[in-house]
Parts: sequence; C-alpha cells; structure tokens
Amino acid sequence: MSQYAEYDKMFGTDKIDEGYNALKKKVGGGEKNPEILWRLAQFCYERALRLPSKSRKDLTVEGRDYALEGHKMDEKNYQALKWAARKSEPALSSKLSSTWRSKVNPKDRTTLHLRGRYTYAVANLSWMERKVASAMYSTVPKASFEDALADFIAAYTLLPDWIENDLFLGKCYLALKDKANAKRFFTEATKLKPLNDHESDLIAEANQLLSKC
Repeated sequence: MSQYAEYDKMFGTDKIDEGYNALKKKVGGGEKNPEILWRLAQFCYERALRLPSKSRKDLTVEGRDYALEGHKMDEKNYQALKWAARKSEPALSSKLSSTWRSKVNPKDRTTLHLRGRYTYAVANLSWMERKVASAMYSTVPKASFEDALADFIAAYTLLPDWIENDLFLGKCYLALKDKANAKRFFTEATKLKPLNDHESDLIAEANQLLSKC
C-alpha cells in the first residue's frame, strides 16, 4: 500500500482541506517528491472547484506549479505528468496523449475522462487551428469524436452521476449529429445536484446546449 494512501482517501471528500494542509506542511518541512507534488496539485484542483469562479485562479496556478515541479523531478511519473498536462501547455498534453495510448488503468475514471477531453479537443480543431498547431508542435495527434466518446462512456460506466462527464458525452454525441443521445446526457447532467460553483456552471452549459438537440 502506498505511504500516501491515507491522503488518496481524502480526494472527493470533505477532508480536502485537511489533506491539502498536511501535504503542504510536508513540503514546507523539506519533504518534497513527485508523489507529494502531484497529490498537492489534485488537492488544489478539488479545492478550487469549491470556490466561486472568480476566486479559483490562485489555487489553479498553485496546483499547476506543484504538478510541473513534480514532472520535472521525474518525467516518468505518470500521475505528475497527468496533472501537469491538465494544467499547462499543449506540449505536455501531446506527450500525455502518447503515454495514454499504451498505459491507462481501465478503472481510473479521471484519466479516461481526461483522455476523452483531450481527444475531443483535438478532434474539434478547425483546419486553420490544425495548421497552426502543426507549425508549433510538429505533429498533431490523430483524434476522432468516436475515440473521445469511447472514453467518456467508459468513465460513465464507472461513475454515471458525474456532471462534467455527462456534459462531454452530450457534446460528443452532438458533434456526431446524434441529437437523441446528446439530449439524454445533457438532461442527465441537469438533473444532478451541483456540489460547487463549477458544477453549477456546467449545468448551465448543459441547459444551453439542450436547445441544439
């Protein structure tokens, strides 16, 4: 069992602040490694989601810095790369994409959702955006809405009542011109109870997109 298992159990609970403060104290005391840093990045992300949208920036930047530092300390640490890519530049997202294709835990709903988000974003690029991305990053990974959909469905199987994932399922189906399924998942998202301002924003977006179904 990981020496940090007690902190992993705090993710997604009302002990987010407790976990954040405990790990930050470790870092302040000189105990710093990629395993602590990526967990701090996740705690920052989850704490930020519980704040009003205008108050999230500082925690988001703090989490990004922890993740990037963890990735620099060990570029082979998958979790550090995952959180660094989530919070920073497209180059890391591209690197993570190639890693995802060969090493993904099929029970890790967060990673499945993130891979789906990345694939959806790439599939959604316009011709001009692809040309610009190719010039900046040499190659743009191949991606399709069908690939993104498969990941969102896999994440849904693990956690059906997830507003953000339901929203992106709807977006994928809408992109594939399957309005019936798009409407289904947008509707499912709107029926879930938001736990923070971020989820309230997602529900508002789902309600707006329902008009396109």
